[in-house]
Amino acid sequence: MLALEQWAFIAEVASGIGVIASLIYLAVQIRQNSKMVAAQTFQSISSTSADLAFRMGENPEMATLIAAALGDGEGLTRKQHLQIDLILRAAFRNFENYYYQYMRGFLEEDMWEGFRQTMLTQISGKVGRDWWSRNKIAFGKRYREFIDCELETFSPPARAWVGGHEVD
Repeated sequence: MLALEQWAFIAEVASGIGVIASLIYLAVQIRQNSKMVAAQTFQSISSTSADLAFRMGENPEMATLIAAALGDGEGLTRKQHLQIDLILRAAFRNFENYYYQYMRGFLEEDMWEGFRQTMLTQISGKVGRDWWSRNKIAFGKRYREFIDCELETFSPPARAWVGGHEVD
């Protein structure tokens, strides 16, 4: 028969094995959960972007406003300036979310790069820069600093493309 000390030793070894198995199981669960969070973030961002683009695309007046916003904004009415303001506010609230998701590692580099280019193109013109200078206070400090820094060196495309047509 085993002595009490031997039983205690066997119990300690079994307990250690149980702890190691629990830690391995926990690590696997955390990894799976991280992948699920990243996938859900990607899906949410994709759905939001697609929905916003669809809503703008199905409205001819909206498409005209977007083209004007990418241009110099000359000839826009006060109402149209307000509409552009609201469109950019909604778009940049989404972009701010994308920025923070990217910074937390939930958005892959290549996907972020596409959003970054889109975001900077939208405010690289006169209308966009004016809007940003008036409205940036509504966004988080790190995001504001990021946009300001990026705008200093961003080189927008020679011409923006909207609906397959060049917009000056």
